[in-house]
Amino acid sequence: MSVAASQEVDAFFANDGNRAAYLRLLDRVERLCGDIKHDVGEEIVRAIYSRKDKQNGNAFKTPAKIAKALTERRRSDPRTAIASIEDIIGLTLVVYYPDQIDMVRDRIVHHVEHDRRLRVDRQKSVIRNGYHGYHIVLQSNDPGDADLKCEVQIKTMMHDAWSAKMHDLNYKPHGHTDLRLSAMMSVFGDALESIERQSVLLRTLIHERWNAEVGRRRAVRHTLFEQLQSIRKGFSEEADGIYRALYAATLATPPAGPPWSSVTPRVVEHARQSAREGAWLALCLADVSNDPEHAALAARRVARFLGEMRTDGTIGEAAEGLTDTSDSRDVWLMALGLSACGNLNAAIEVSDYILLHLNRLPDEDLAMVRFNLANFLVEQAIFEPAGADGTALRQRVEDLLAACSHIEREDPSAFHDLRGMLEVAVATEAGSVREAIMLIERGLSEANEVDRDIARLYYELHIRLAWRRLLELEAEVATQPPPSRLPAPVTPAGPIAPANPPG
Repeated sequence: MSVAASQEVDAFFANDGNRAAYLRLLDRVERLCGDIKHDVGEEIVRAIYSRKDKQNGNAFKTPAKIAKALTERRRSDPRTAIASIEDIIGLTLVVYYPDQIDMVRDRIVHHVEHDRRLRVDRQKSVIRNGYHGYHIVLQSNDPGDADLKCEVQIKTMMHDAWSAKMHDLNYKPHGHTDLRLSAMMSVFGDALESIERQSVLLRTLIHERWNAEVGRRRAVRHTLFEQLQSIRKGFSEEADGIYRALYAATLATPPAGPPWSSVTPRVVEHARQSAREGAWLALCLADVSNDPEHAALAARRVARFLGEMRTDGTIGEAAEGLTDTSDSRDVWLMALGLSACGNLNAAIEVSDYILLHLNRLPDEDLAMVRFNLANFLVEQAIFEPAGADGTALRQRVEDLLAACSHIEREDPSAFHDLRGMLEVAVATEAGSVREAIMLIERGLSEANEVDRDIARLYYELHIRLAWRRLLELEAEVATQPPPSRLPAPVTPAGPIAPANPPG
């Protein structure tokens, strides 16, 4: 580092205008990176920081390091200007996995293409002395800070931590580099990169297993929904036409946009004419689209239908004059339909509403509502865990099942499965889950011939979930430290008298 370069850098940053121009550029790049974090989500971008977050508010590279970089560059090009140094100011974006770096990089480039005040000067992957990251140099087009540069570094969480550690250990107070430490750090950094790549593989395997399970759940729900289609026997000609158009659109090759998009307005319009048919068509739409928006629409249509029923299961005054041919069986089948569409919260809310406001329905229908509600609660605890109180869940489910004893006597298989899944939901010990698996398997073996096909789909899914929970509990036990084998301390009891004291 030359004395002249050092003096030139000091003079450059003594100018408040130069400092202010850099800070404006940094602020612009910070806002751009913040927008990207908002776009991709915190599950991709873990953190964004600059030097000012580590240097008590000072956003600039130290003058000595700037002067050193300037001196090195002027050896090949004496005309090199201070502003050509890329990392006088900079930002770091921290992601979780290596394969997320490319996603963030592409977003930055895309955003800059639509920002007239910035351009990409250069970008490259950087692997040096164990450091692994991706650097993008952004250059200002703004007249107020033209040609100034800001370096954006994208790195994983593990490499971010390691580069900080490497910097602390590798650089002495006066800036001299210990070459032996550099070599060792390089080995450690490369090993860390290998671990990072393995973590991507592990994440992929976990996601594949989860997605396969989601697909299986979806197939099970769709099979259940197919069994509900007998309800359309009471449809009007218009409703049946909408139903046929909906499912025909899903088979079109190639589909023109979302296959249900042209049918959705017809479903909404028909719901104004018939609350019952509108609710069933909305459920069919939610089954086909498999998205939360249509599941929410189905929940609203079902709620409207139930609100227009008397407590004896007939159409209420608000719906008189409609062509509905409803009976009380629709009530619990619609709650089941919401569950089949994946909207467990709505299925639970509808079931609670029925038991509270339509409690004069036939006992058989109310029993089915209670049994299905118990199933919904257990499924919610397993598929959408939110720290539920296991004791409260068990008590509520058992209370619901106690009112369904006559159904259990007729066909106990579904009750075996439900009680097994309840144990899976609340279990804290592997032994309880093993017993639950045996109970679910018993339910499958005792299923009647009429329901055996759909029972097999449900029970096999439940057994898979139970085994997963069992493995999780066994893994927790395996990672706990072994109990201490040291003998318990003995409290001194004073001198012991000999059996035969001397005379």
